Amino acid sequence: MRYLLVLLMALTIFSCSEKEEQISNSNILESLSLEIDTVVVDPGDYLINLEATVDFAISEDQSILYQFNGLNDEVFEINIIDATLDAVYSFEREGPNGIGVNANNFQWLAPDNFSFGSINSLGIFDQEGNKIKDISLGKNDLAGLPSAFESNLYQRVKITPEGKYALSVPQDEEGGLEGLYRVNLNTNKAKLIPIPAFDEIVRKFYLKLRAENVTSVFSDFVQQEIVNGKVLLTANSTSETYVFDPKTASINLVSFTHALVPSKRAGDYSQALSSQEKFNEQRAEISQQISFGKFMWDAGNKRYYRIATQRKPSLDEKTPSRTITYLFSYDQQFNLTGEREMKEFTRPPIFPFFTDGKMYAIVNVDDELGFAVFTFNFN
Repeated sequence: MRYLLVLLMALTIFSCSEKEEQISNSNILESLSLEIDTVVVDPGDYLINLEATVDFAISEDQSILYQFNGLNDEVFEINIIDATLDAVYSFEREGPNGIGVNANNFQWLAPDNFSFGSINSLGIFDQEGNKIKDISLGKNDLAGLPSAFESNLYQRVKITPEGKYALSVPQDEEGGLEGLYRVNLNTNKAKLIPIPAFDEIVRKFYLKLRAENVTSVFSDFVQQEIVNGKVLLTANSTSETYVFDPKTASINLVSFTHALVPSKRAGDYSQALSSQEKFNEQRAEISQQISFGKFMWDAGNKRYYRIATQRKPSLDEKTPSRTITYLFSYDQQFNLTGEREMKEFTRPPIFPFFTDGKMYAIVNVDDELGFAVFTFNFN
């Protein structure tokens, strides 16, 4: 069932050789127009609880959406094109096949497996809920870690599609990054790959409040995504992107020069704060700067896309704050080919991805899971 979408989407969120790529005179997004529909997923006899959603994942062929329900420890398999719930997979929280308490790191692994991670555990499971591999990433379990290594490799870890490597970018208590760790899951050997461009900027926008027995942290961090067979490392604070090959451990930093937005955040901030008021003030200032999202792969048109947002605060009590959304396009070599302010979006899309040449995003339609479907027309 389809409706014309009124764009009121509730936002639940929120080395190396370097080359400068500047947008060419032919901005492919300059004349872009959109057709927008909403599709409501048919859940059959099940209730898809959107409030209990921990994470989403997309199959390699971009035809299946997997939704991890953390309340009941279930994974829903949703056919994106047909908008139907095709299967439900149940998992145990504890015991020999347990995914862990408060599992928050969910990933689909080809062809039919999932990985679940928590603060101190990581495992690979089949669709029947059986743990087929327990992965230990503690410093006493791995060879090749520095003697001073104290960070936790379970932070936002990703497993490569073939299941051979675990990739992690742990962050220390001062916001710094030791680098990208590639762990060979067959040999339990770890290799550290420096990512200096991210260490500098992520540390720069790390705030820690310590006051009256209260500790609060505001931080950017490195996001790892496996897109079109490539491992891409990104951070909200910068448009720069590392492209990593886990097989060879080679890494390449790609930089961009944008016409519509700054290429990275700027400013000097006090990382250690003792005043709640000052902490809130600096956090607000940083949050109002540009924020770059993850890359999306459009297999139909052989392009990468990326969304960035910038929040504009209200000038007075009568004027609400608003978020400006930008869309960028890239060719297969990550050359910037287009950029556009998306005035059609009153709020940024939630978990955007491409399927069948169209961009999809998660929407809540009267407490039912739905997709906003964006057809791009290049006039």
